[in-house]
Amino acid sequence: ITEYLANFSSIKFINRRIKQIDNHREVHRFDRNTYENSIKIIELLEEWASSPLITDLNEIMIHYTPHYLYAPSVPFDLKALFPNPHSLKFIIILRNPIERAWSSYWFKNSHLLKDGIDKGSVDDFEKLINYEINQRSSYELCFNYSSIDSSIKYLKELKKCFGNNYRSPKLGYRHLDKGIYFDQLHRWLFNFDIKQFYIMSLENWKSNPA
Repeated sequence: ITEYLANFSSIKFINRRIKQIDNHREVHRFDRNTYENSIKIIELLEEWASSPLITDLNEIMIHYTPHYLYAPSVPFDLKALFPNPHSLKFIIILRNPIERAWSSYWFKNSHLLKDGIDKGSVDDFEKLINYEINQRSSYELCFNYSSIDSSIKYLKELKKCFGNNYRSPKLGYRHLDKGIYFDQLHRWLFNFDIKQFYIMSLENWKSNPA
């Protein structure tokens, strides 16, 4: 099961069980590299204009973009854009980090053919993971959690340690780092209350989707 299909299947499952509106699939509003230069009121107006009118409080509108969990700036930008951020709810499904890295790698490479053969390979994956381990070590030496006491300082640390990749589309190719969930959950829980989250593992979801 691919990273994309895992999220898609969970949305389909929710669709069948609760009254909801799903009009925003893989929006990528907040993780695009141009968002920092956008006009926020226009972003908000476009968000509302592209959403269906909800006339029943029992209706739920679901957005899902898997990359939001990992993209470093998203929880800060999302909180800043919406006028009622503390009314939002989040469902996070975490996958075994090794399987996630392997799945992510093939998701990015298996459709790229060279002479009719998949471009990806086990050897290439191993070299990439070794490179990412060195990247990760540099990040851990750079990031100082003890200095964080505000969103401004948090974002400053993220920009410093991610460097040019802070909002880069290349973040999607960090197959190993996307499975190190401590950093990601820390960023989200810094911005939102734990009560706004439902967090589970993909393995539990597969064994007991109900």
